[in-house]
Amino acid sequence: MKISGYKIIIAVLLAIIVLQWLFILEKHKRPPVPSYHIKGKIAIIIDDWGYSLHNLPVASQIKQPFTAAILPNLPYSLRVAEALQEQGKEVALHLPLEPREKYGLEKNTIFTASTKEDILKILNADLGSVKYAKGVTNHMGSRATEDQRVM
Repeated sequence: MKISGYKIIIAVLLAIIVLQWLFILEKHKRPPVPSYHIKGKIAIIIDDWGYSLHNLPVASQIKQPFTAAILPNLPYSLRVAEALQEQGKEVALHLPLEPREKYGLEKNTIFTASTKEDILKILNADLGSVKYAKGVTNHMGSRATEDQRVM
């Protein structure tokens, strides 16, 4: 059986097209997606401590680690911080910041209109009121947390 010249040319061109197609696929092959598992972490923060001593017995019964966010300058802020520290609980300053709605604001709330000096003065005083604080959480301060200067 005789193969005509144009059939050979077509076969060669088809072979070149297939080889180019395979080359392009290999060149643009996506790297395999690694299969690994990420372990999540959960942080438990219970806020608004410092108004009373009533929750301290309950805190001692909680076996999971948690952080107690304590409001500054309350009658029991310092005592609660000391008791929780003795229990091995982590303590954070629950810093009063300006909310969108202005109701029931705490003493020494930081406002978006506060000067840098006032902000630092309040922050330092509040940190002194909440002994052992390892961090700061936001108390009601949606407006203040949106303000880059204040943050």
